[in-house]
Amino acid sequence: MRLISAGILTLASLVCGAANAANLADVYEAAVINDPQLGAAKHNFAARKEVVPQSRAGLLPVASVGAFKTWNEREFPSTSIPTDNFDEKGWQAQVSQPLFDAEAYFTYRGAKDRAE
Repeated sequence: MRLISAGILTLASLVCGAANAANLADVYEAAVINDPQLGAAKHNFAARKEVVPQSRAGLLPVASVGAFKTWNEREFPSTSIPTDNFDEKGWQAQVSQPLFDAEAYFTYRGAKDRAE
């Protein structure tokens, strides 16, 4: 009886162990994904690459557009002037480009050199 129960216990432990076993590639992949130093290096590299487009934006033109619509009601209760109701609408567009912005230029050049 003891031999049978020992055999069943051994068989059960082998089956459970095989279910949790992982090959070396899975273990390595999990280690790479969860490595804090490697993750920090990846994010640091991505942040350095993003500095170049952000600093380049300082050299590009700036455009802005705006619009408005207002409903006006004018009443003059104690005079003979008639009540006046009207819509007021408007829009504007503005584009500006500095001729030369030395600070923005050197910021861009520095970011480009650091990213390389």
